[in-house]
Amino acid sequence: MEDLNRYVITLLALINPLICALMLRQCTEGASRQERLRGVGNVVLRTGLILVLSAALGPRLLHTLGISLDVFRIVGGAVIALIGYGMFQSPQGQPPASQSSSPLDPIVIFAASPGTVATVITLSVMRGPEEGPLLAVAAVAIALAITAVVMAALVLRPGRAGGASSSLVTRFLGLILIAMGLQFVLTNLRAFFRAA
Repeated sequence: MEDLNRYVITLLALINPLICALMLRQCTEGASRQERLRGVGNVVLRTGLILVLSAALGPRLLHTLGISLDVFRIVGGAVIALIGYGMFQSPQGQPPASQSSSPLDPIVIFAASPGTVATVITLSVMRGPEEGPLLAVAAVAIALAITAVVMAALVLRPGRAGGASSSLVTRFLGLILIAMGLQFVLTNLRAFFRAA
């Protein structure tokens, strides 16, 4: 249970529901409540599909490529820490505007970023090939349920969102990611050297 809680917190820090909600508010300016809620559902479902596939297929891909689980865990922890450092240093958290076919695509790309995908794969190998992917999928489901609630609450709230509060939240989430990433690195370095 402790691992599941830690995984959910890690994913929430990476997905960053507050920034996703702010991005959705911007791209649905003037839209009806129903359209905004459909946007929340669209973002959450597409992000979930990407992350669940990453949890299910990522470990097999590592095995096929001959990448050691210990090494991937160490590198994955470093990636998580670096993403956190970037969030801590640059609290804007929003990707640059892109030419995409759907106005929701940048939000999905932000929520299911390469860093989030790498983290899900890392989490899916933490507890072995049997339990790991199931735990990662459970963490993805819980994190996305929380994300959906936060996004719906914020996009339906009257007035403008953003400013200092989103910057502070992004920095705090960055700090959490730095700590969790370093914890993954140190724990798995110890395991790697014991096995060597």
